[in-house]
Amino acid sequence: MVDFTNSKLNEVGYAGVLINSTIHCIKRLSVGLIGLLLLVTTKAFATVTYVADFDESQWKLQSSVFSCSLTQEIPSYGKGVFFRRAGEKMIFFLTTPYSQQRKGQASLVIEPPKWRPGSPARHMGFVDVVSGTRPFEVEPERASTMLASLNSGLMPMFTRKSWYQPERPSVRVGLSAFDFEPVYRDFLGCISGLLPVNFDQVKRSVVFYESSGLYPEEKYYQLLDYIVMYVQADPSVNAIIIDGHTDDIGRRFKNRELSRERSEHITDYFIKAGIAEDLITTRYHGERYPVVRNLGNDGRARNRRVTIRLERDEPFRPSNLDFF
Repeated sequence: MVDFTNSKLNEVGYAGVLINSTIHCIKRLSVGLIGLLLLVTTKAFATVTYVADFDESQWKLQSSVFSCSLTQEIPSYGKGVFFRRAGEKMIFFLTTPYSQQRKGQASLVIEPPKWRPGSPARHMGFVDVVSGTRPFEVEPERASTMLASLNSGLMPMFTRKSWYQPERPSVRVGLSAFDFEPVYRDFLGCISGLLPVNFDQVKRSVVFYESSGLYPEEKYYQLLDYIVMYVQADPSVNAIIIDGHTDDIGRRFKNRELSRERSEHITDYFIKAGIAEDLITTRYHGERYPVVRNLGNDGRARNRRVTIRLERDEPFRPSNLDFF
């Protein structure tokens, strides 16, 4: 008879080792999977920051007498733009083809860069976040502070909850100050060369007169000079229509002549300033077209006027107005 006892015990012992080894491997694999899952989950809920690195930070200036823009590409996000139009104050806005921020309010903080640890951050309040391709816009006062901070080497940073993770403030969008100073000087130079007005500010202008007065009140001559400056700078202006008016004091024939003299005086002023005569159409109407009833001094004062209208067939649009 053959004794299999020791052989069977060996087999049982070997099987036990295999089972223990398998259980140990499963435990190690489980720990690894759990760790990987935690890593993925942590990354999924981590704050996402969009800002240009050293080798990506480029500022682009576009300039004309009509507007100035200073733009930085923000990789994987869009653009940050400082913009100033002639006759208006500077603003800042962000553009993106696909907004990741949830509507509401984002915090604006001026932060030190990574290579200046220990420098204090400055909280600038909150900025409205809207839907669309231009989710952020900063008003002139804080836009100027942002511009100055960049020139000091600091970084404006917007932080807002994402629409896909609304429970966490997970999206940060910032501007890099690297290589900012040279283009900053050029931007200020562009601003100093802007026209004093833009088209929207002079396309419909009115000057007023004293009772029976032939010449407009003195304060309106600056407006006339601004119109001349704009027309001479904008080649798309192809017509200037000047209309003279009076109140109802006096005889109609006399009022018609007075309105003619008023409108012709404006026409002569423009021609002497260098505007081509064939651009100008001069008309006069006396008291026929009041803007309000001629009741009392205030009503009559509003009717004693010359209106100046600028027309354009193909509006001239500098490249740095493409944002609008």
